[in-house]
Amino acid sequence: MTVRWTLAVVLALGAALIVFLSAATVASAVLLEVNQLTTIITKESKPIPGIKGALDDVNPGDPQTILVLGSDRRFIDIKQKNRTALRPSPAHLR
Repeated sequence: MTVRWTLAVVLALGAALIVFLSAATVASAVLLEVNQLTTIITKESKPIPGIKGALDDVNPGDPQTILVLGSDRRFIDIKQKNRTALRPSPAHLR
């Protein structure tokens, strides 16, 4: 083997090692974050009072429509009298 060929092989192995170790580091970090998140959720979560049995009469598989009521106006926009946020309808409908 020539010196060039040996150098190319060593550099390729080094690059592959760096990629492999970087991937292992990222995978470990993700697993640790997921573990920490699940620990926080299981320890800090509290049951919602009065929710037990709320969905007992719902037939599985039936489609449901949920109506969400509310306003799209933000408090800060109202406070600053931002005219674009206070419009009752979008500009393209006018």
